[in-house]
Amino acid sequence: GGGQAPDLWTNLFRLSWEQPLPLFGRFGLFGEYTNRKYEFHGENNFIPGTDDPWGTAHRMVVGANLFQPVHEQWAIVLAADVRWHVEDGASLSDGMSWTATVGAGYRVNEKLDLGAGFIVQDSFGDELFFIGGPQIDWRPTPQWRFAIVGTELEIQYNLNRAWQFGGGGGFTGHRFRLDDDGPEPGGIAAESRFPMYIQARYRGIDDLDLTWRMGVDVTREFRVEDSAGNTLRRFDSDPSPYISFRAIWRF
Repeated sequence: GGGQAPDLWTNLFRLSWEQPLPLFGRFGLFGEYTNRKYEFHGENNFIPGTDDPWGTAHRMVVGANLFQPVHEQWAIVLAADVRWHVEDGASLSDGMSWTATVGAGYRVNEKLDLGAGFIVQDSFGDELFFIGGPQIDWRPTPQWRFAIVGTELEIQYNLNRAWQFGGGGGFTGHRFRLDDDGPEPGGIAAESRFPMYIQARYRGIDDLDLTWRMGVDVTREFRVEDSAGNTLRRFDSDPSPYISFRAIWRF
């Protein structure tokens, strides 16, 4: 939370399966569910005259990904998913979108991997979207790692086999279809953020990966759009602190 912006509670569950392939490649399938609960604080600037412009949003994703080396130094990356993101009560079909990713990576040496790729996305109430960019994974020493992954910069320090510390930041965002019975019937709510964070990661137990993260959303913007995706209202919130916990169990 921050200023007049709503507090946000996010819960995410992801189940994935991976199959090893020749040359250290892998093919994966996954399903994911996210629940976002927004808690507003009285009168707001989103939709005048309302206390709760929207409530709980549900996001479901199914997809597949492939990482396949094709040479001693070259690898390709392919991924695709279909997702549904709607407010509680809205029709799933009105909040459907898809994403496809194509990329290639080059291993310069044991310390440096370079890559490039682009994403194509077709989202409800929006035009076909293309974005591309570089990917970098640099490990100058066994303790330090610097990486650009997607739209995020990561810095990592390996204290020992069990503990890692680090930080980072980058752009993230999401949008979902609003309920037909709400104050903006069938419209779209969109949120974009630029979080910066520090984190601690523990991997001292076999098959278990635990991460604690705390940070600040340096910028946080909300938009309310009509059913066709035309922006009706825009609101920028104050910087907002956040905390998170992630657990991964491999079996």
